[in-house]
Order: sequence, then C-alpha cells, then structure tokens
Amino acid sequence: MHFAQKFIIFVRYLKHTPMKNYFISFFVLAFCLLSPLQAAEPDYLTLTNTSNSSATLYFRRTSAGNYSNTINIEWSINGGAWSDPRTNKYDNATITVPAGQSVRFRGNNTIVQNGVTKCKFNGSSSIYWFIYSKQGKFAASGDVMSIAAYDEATNTIHDEYPLADYCFYSLFYYGSNSGFTTLEDASDLRLPSSQLGQYCYSNMFCQAYALTKVPVLPATTLQPYCYQSMFSYCRTLTTAPALPATTLQSGCYQYMFQNCTSLTQTPALPATTLASNCYSKMFDGCTALTTTVDVLPASDLPPSCYYYMYNGCTSLIKAPEIEATTMSGSTPNQQCSNMFAGCTALTKAPSVLKVESGLKTSCYNNMFLNCSNLERSPDIKATSLASESFKGMFSNCTKLNTIRTYHTVWGAYPTSDWVNSVSNTGAIYCPPTLPRTYSYSTQMPKNSTYPWTIFSYNLTYIPVGGEWPDGQTDHRQYTWQTDTNYVQGWMRTLDLYHAEYYHDEACTQLFPEEEIIVFLATQKESSSDITKNIYVKLGAVAKVTITFVDDDYHNNTTLASVSVAKGTVPVYPNGEPAAYSIGDKIYYFVGWTPALVPATENATYKAVYSDSPRYEYVGFKLEDEDKNEFECTPVSKPVVLTNDATSVTSEGAVLNGLVSSDGGLTVTERGLCWGTAADALTNCTEKGEGTGEFSWTLTGLTPSTTYYFQAYATNSIGTAQGEVRSFTTEASADPSGFTCNHEWVQLWEGGPKWATMNLGASSPEETGDYYMWGGTTANPASCTLANCPYNSGSSYSKYGVAADGKITLEEGDDAAAQAWGCGWRIPTRDEVLELLSKCTISYSYLKKGYTFTSKENTALSIFMPTAGYKNAGTVWYDDGSKYARYLTATSTASPSIEERDCYILYWYVKNVYTEDHKPEANTQSVRYWGMSVRPVCD
Repeated sequence: MHFAQKFIIFVRYLKHTPMKNYFISFFVLAFCLLSPLQAAEPDYLTLTNTSNSSATLYFRRTSAGNYSNTINIEWSINGGAWSDPRTNKYDNATITVPAGQSVRFRGNNTIVQNGVTKCKFNGSSSIYWFIYSKQGKFAASGDVMSIAAYDEATNTIHDEYPLADYCFYSLFYYGSNSGFTTLEDASDLRLPSSQLGQYCYSNMFCQAYALTKVPVLPATTLQPYCYQSMFSYCRTLTTAPALPATTLQSGCYQYMFQNCTSLTQTPALPATTLASNCYSKMFDGCTALTTTVDVLPASDLPPSCYYYMYNGCTSLIKAPEIEATTMSGSTPNQQCSNMFAGCTALTKAPSVLKVESGLKTSCYNNMFLNCSNLERSPDIKATSLASESFKGMFSNCTKLNTIRTYHTVWGAYPTSDWVNSVSNTGAIYCPPTLPRTYSYSTQMPKNSTYPWTIFSYNLTYIPVGGEWPDGQTDHRQYTWQTDTNYVQGWMRTLDLYHAEYYHDEACTQLFPEEEIIVFLATQKESSSDITKNIYVKLGAVAKVTITFVDDDYHNNTTLASVSVAKGTVPVYPNGEPAAYSIGDKIYYFVGWTPALVPATENATYKAVYSDSPRYEYVGFKLEDEDKNEFECTPVSKPVVLTNDATSVTSEGAVLNGLVSSDGGLTVTERGLCWGTAADALTNCTEKGEGTGEFSWTLTGLTPSTTYYFQAYATNSIGTAQGEVRSFTTEASADPSGFTCNHEWVQLWEGGPKWATMNLGASSPEETGDYYMWGGTTANPASCTLANCPYNSGSSYSKYGVAADGKITLEEGDDAAAQAWGCGWRIPTRDEVLELLSKCTISYSYLKKGYTFTSKENTALSIFMPTAGYKNAGTVWYDDGSKYARYLTATSTASPSIEERDCYILYWYVKNVYTEDHKPEANTQSVRYWGMSVRPVCD
C-alpha cells in the first residue's frame, strides 16, 4: 500500500475517533507510516498468447550440459500462483496458455566465478533450455533477466549481473527447424545487461518466422559471438534493431540477419574497430534488402571481417564506401571475400578500395561474383598483390567495362578468373610498368577474346603549373587530377605534348570551351632556354590542311600532308623526322617553324634541326585561378515518384506519378504500371513525356481488392521506377456479387466472401472436383501417399515443422487460387471456424447437405453438399449418404510425416433424416485424400 493511501486511511480513522482515544490514534499513524510499503511487481519475462484459441508452450532441454547443474524456473499463468510442477528440475514441461492470457517466468539461476555473481541460465555449464511454440500467436515482453537472476528474498531482478557465456543461447530456438514460429512481437522484451558473455544471445530468435518486432539491443561492450545468428531466418522481419557498439569482437554479428528475406534496410554500422568474422554473413540471403549504410568507417580490416556480408542480397543497388586503409591478422584472411557476391541488382560499387600495401591472401576473392549489373569496378589502390588476392573478384560481372588498378607487378597467380565473363568491350587503367600479357597468371582480362583497351598512367601527380623533374629525358606519362575530372596523360607528339581527358561520371558535355596553357621549353647547349606558350583550344570542329616539309638545307622535301580540326595543334603523323649525319656532325630534329600552334587556316611547316641534343621540360596550368576544376553536369536516369492513389472507390481509382528530375536529359516516356501482385505489374499505360505530375484513371476494378502500382520514366540513359504503392478498393455495398464470373455471398460484415458452389461444380448442389492438400490438379487419378505433393518418402519437403515451419498454403499450392485466380483461395481453418460460429446450420436430407445461414442477415446463406472424398483412385460416398470433407488451407504443422496433418471441415451423416452430426473444423485429415474445395475471396 502506497504512503498516500495509508495517510488517507488514517485521516478517515481520526475523523471518527473520540478525543480520549487520540493516543491510540497516534499509534495507528506511526504504524501506517513506518510499516513497509508494498514493493512494485518485478517486470518478469512474459509470453502472451494474442490469438483467439489456446496454445501450448514447450519448455525443453537438450541432452547437452551437466544434469546435476539444474535450472530453477517457475511460472505463473495469467497472474496466478507461481509453480513448477516438474518432479526433476531438468525435466521438460508443457504449458497451456489460454487465448488472450499470458505466462510469466522467473528463476534464481546464478553462479559465482572469480568472486563475481553471473547469470548461468542456458549456460555452457548447465543443461540448455528452450521456450517455444508452434501454435497460437505470441508476444514477448518483460525483463529476460527474470529467468536468470531473480532474487526471491528481495523480490527483485538483478540486471547488473554479468551474463555468463551462452547465457540465453537459443532461448527461443529448439534446434534445427524448431524455432518459435508463432512469436510475432518481441519489441517489449528487455535485454538490459551491459555486460555480455560469449554467445549470450546467439540463436536467440533463430527461425522465428513470424517475428516482425524485435527488442532493443543497448549493449555497447560486446563479447565474441554474442549476437551470432540472433535473428537468422526471421523471414517476416522488415526492420533491424540499432547496433550502437563502436568496438566489435570476433563473430559478434556473424549470421545475425542471415536469410531475413523481408529485411529492407540495415541498421547503422558505426563500428570503427573490427575483429575477425565480426560482420561475416551478417545479411547473407537478405533478398529484399535495398538500402545499407553509406560508409563502413573502420580503418583496419581483420581476417574475414566482411566475409559474405551482403552475399545474395539480390535487391541491393548501392554498396557502402569502405574506408579501411590497412589489413591485419594472420591466415586465413579473406577480409572482403564474397562480400557482394550474387548482388545481381548492384550498380554502384565502393568508389575505391584504399588499402595500398599489405594485401592479404584471398582478401578480395569473389568480392563481386555474379554482380551482373555492375559496370565499373572500385579503384583498386593496392600497389602489390598477395597470393590469389583477386581470385574471381569480378567473375560473371557481365556488364563490367571499366577497371582501374595501381599494382605494378602481378605476383603468383593473384587474379585467377578475376574478370571472367565480363563485358565484351571495356577499358583497364593501370600503371605503364604492369605487364600487358594475357597469360593465365596475368589475366587482364581473362583472354584476348575481349578487346578491352589498356590505358596507362603514372602514379605521380603533377600539381597545376608543375614541371617534369630536372634531367628527365624519358617522356613518361603523368596524370593530373581534380575532384572528378582527369587529364589522362601527356602524350609525346614530336616536341609537343597534348592532354587526353576522361570523366569519372557521365556529363552533359564532354569538356568546356576553356584554354589550357602548355609551357614548352627547348634547351640547347649553345643557347639559353627558350620558352613558348602554346594555347590548346578544345571543342573546335572545322578542318584545315597542314603540310609538313623539310627545311631549305634538305631541299624543302614534302614529308606529310594532313587534315586537322581547326583550333587544334597540328600533329606530324609519322613521329620525328629522321636525324641527319653530314660529315662529323649529327643533326637532330628540334621542332617546326613556324611553331606548332592551334591552326586557324591551311599552313605549311618546315622541320628545324640542330647539331646538339636537347632536354625538354613540360608543365601546364589552367588559364586563371577560378578555373581550377572542369565543371561537369552529371546525367542519370530520371527521378520519378509514385504518389498515393486518389479517388478510390469500390470499382476504380486514380493513379498518380511525378517526374521530379529528368536526370539532365529529355524524358521521352513516362507512365504507370499496375496489377494485383507487387511483383507482377503487367498492365502499363504511357502518359506523355517530360517532367511534372501525371495520372491515370482505372475503372472496372474488383471491390475489396488490393492493387499495386508504380510510376516509371525513361530518358536516353535508361528507365527509372518509383516506389511500388498499393491501395484497396472499397467494399461493395451489396453483400453478394461476382468476382471473375464466380458468384459469392459475404455472410457477415468483414468476413470473407464465400463462393456459392464448390470448385469444379456448376450448381450449389453438385459435388465438384476433388483435390489433395497442397495439390492443384483436379481429380488426380490416384489419391495415395505416393503421389501426394511434396512427399519425399519419409517426410514432407514443404509445410510442417519437419520441413519449413509453414502452416498455411501458399498461392502456388492453393487449388482455388490456381483454378479461379482473381484472389480466390481455399479458406483457412480460422475462417471455417468463423463460418460455424456466425451461421445457423441446418441439414436437408432432400438436398443432401448443410445450409449455412448468416446470423447477421438471415437472407444470406450458402449450401454445401455432402460430397464424399477420394482415396486410392476411388470416390467414396459422393451420393451424399455419409461423409463430407472440405479442405482448409491450414496444416497441423506436425513434426514428421503422419497419417493426419491438415485441418478440414468435416461432417458424418449416420441418418440422412436427422441432424445427428454437426459440421466441425477440428478434424485432421491425411494430405493425400481427394477432398472438396469451397473457395473464398477477400
């Protein structure tokens, strides 16, 4: 009782107390104020059954661990008394949780190690315990520490105790194919400990297929493998929890979200200090993942840190930048091995791999294997290679056409198949000293069938206005770089040099009309330096004729006649004119007179010779300081948005889109596509061109149906799509109608629409066709276990705990969906239970079947005949005399292949003149019997 409550009681007592008894009154006051206040109820680990039927929780152990080190656990159903009915503390337990009720857990399970009290629950020194269920729907809440560190004497939970190794290992996962498949919400579950142990949360929610909300993970000091496989195979999880730690431990996030096939984006990954395997396979198989972090900020890469990190993320478009400049650790290494393998939608790789020295064995193996949409590689800054460091790096990147490397020697087999099956044409940029052979050990690319162009550049940059070092006589190539534009190199042409350019990004124009000043200095032994300024004008298109002749000393012989673009420096096509020996003198070609400057008209140039060798220096700069970079306007696909649908009715809607940017090029087509499935938008309409808003009005839609749509826009770069959006048409005011020519009745508000006849029938009284559970073939010739869908002999390969945990038929295995389409399907067991509870049921011996009449509207009803069933090639009782077996889409999720493992709507008529057996939906049937189907749609 709170202090305020006690004080109010005292005041009420005093009001009715005679004056002579005030001494007693003060005694009462002291008792009220000094008696202990009631402690708040601890926040126990709680599992709540949120479904409308009871469900069973299993509290189990494995055979691992020390049987003498038992676990002390007790539980309370819906706030009732605490109990533990187990005879032995290491026995299994089964707990039935009624619909809407919850079960709480607590236990004092601590150990003392080196004088420190730790939580041992599920620890490696004890038996492994698991809590899970395959029935109902569950939400987890409360403090997980209540099962590990509850103190009964003080009625408190010790969140401050460190977790022992394996403390909550596989808490909700009971071995292979036995996850807590009905756990949907764990957002209110608290994992408060900041002192983790190794493997403490490993496998905790593994194979929780229905989990959509997860707990907060506040720990910033991690231990090896602490979150390993924590959410692997959580197939409906769309949002990951925040991961605040900046210093990681070995394997701490390994497999953490593996095969979370609905996860669309990753959490922030702020860690700057990594450890081996820390991100290994973290998002492996996350096929819906479209967005990840912009940057992975760590400066050093230990062994296997990014190993298979995004492998198989087939929707990922852009890779994060990798900031690391060093690699550490001993073998095996594989720092980035298979990091983006199978990312078939990836178009943007990291811009640069910054590690310049110290590559490790297999560090980039298969890094972009099968990235079939990747066109440009990162700049690979490594100047020397390790064994197999590039093996398979870009194998099967069928669109790859640009690679830039900085290494000068190949080493021992460093690039095995590194560019196998890439684009037929492309360019490799590399230092000039790198060997150009196509041998097995230097595949660049793999073989000569790919006519790739090889460009060379020197690793030294010349600053603006810089020069070659004094004494240089070899005309090496240099690269000048601004932010996004490059001078590819100074190419020697006689005594002059011209610049070749390229851009990293596409531009709306190749180069601006700017002047570049080239300093050309010719030094002779007998004279001082002579410096001339040569102006190179870019972009001119007119042609002029240039004639090159020898000088007067050699009779003015014509050497060549060429056409060049007006405004560009003429180039003599055959290299330097030959040197001449006259007597004991050797005359060297030194240039042309007049000087080769941008040509504006037809001209003749004479070759000039000297009897002394010359040394050349070259530098360059832009004309003035404010032109320090070439300006480039990038072009791209258009930017298009899918806006919400408007004017939605039961039969129509207006779809809306917006082209917010043309990407620098004209939008030649824009439009909208739609359909009844997000991945099958097959109906499209074009709505003009250019930017701005556009819309399309749909008519003739089906009431109460969800439609998906997406805007698109096209320019010369390609087609861009907006986000896929959806809308649901309004329900029809009429409780009956037709969907794709099949009549239906909506027996109660908000319920499914029930077809008025069986699948394959032409009237309500006809029995129709028979189907096996999971089969889509009508009236199969022999309904036996041998020809049952997904039967693999000793077990079923799909549906059920032993296979994949799925308990509801998918569209491809639904006979009604495949036969009628348009949203028709087999009803679930829950929908059949609603049919039985929301309808009045009456039997007709004349019509041989049951009529289900709505309790909400008695004018609405459906009739279902006693249609019999098919087994081993024979149809039994289709005359309406005894049995009816109607399929539901719900499996019992049995743990192995059994005689009966799917729910059906069932009745048995002992006497056709009486209602002696009401239909019920708790009966289970074998999958391979042929049964009737009464379709529903939404």
